[in-house]
Amino acid sequence: MSDRLAKAITIRGWMDTLELEYLERIATGCKLVIELGAFCGRSSQVLAAAEQLVCVDLWGKTTWELDDLATSNFAENVDIWAEWERNKTPNMTARRGDLYDPHFVYSLIADYQSSAGVVFIDANHGMQSVCSDIILAGHLVKPGGIICGHDYCAAFPSVIEAVEKECQATFEMIHGTTIWSVQT
Repeated sequence: MSDRLAKAITIRGWMDTLELEYLERIATGCKLVIELGAFCGRSSQVLAAAEQLVCVDLWGKTTWELDDLATSNFAENVDIWAEWERNKTPNMTARRGDLYDPHFVYSLIADYQSSAGVVFIDANHGMQSVCSDIILAGHLVKPGGIICGHDYCAAFPSVIEAVEKECQATFEMIHGTTIWSVQT
């Protein structure tokens, strides 16, 4: 077990060891990885195997989180930003903003268009949000890169619907995980 993985499993989050191992493997050797939805930094820790990791999140409660009992209970009385900051490594950069804000999204595209080796999606799990995040990822990933995301499972039917709509038959499931992946 790598040091990154050992630290990651101690951080608040939902990803299991197999999922974290996969993310570390695809990030290793990348110049740039972009993570949409970082929460406290569990997945960020292994994605930081890249030379540079840009983590995009609001780092605070949003309306959808308050409606999601599992998320609101899990994050209750937690300063998510402070936890992410505590778990940050020197090659991580925070881009704190709202993926519903077109100005914020345009700034991400302007700064990182076609430059990421991997874009990992684990932000808002609503249908429209996941669709928008997949479209955004298509602008950020370089040719031959990987777009992937978490929670393709029965517990999140909106994720399944969005991935099937936006990626059609081109995605694959990573065995033993809820991670879907597309190579561009």
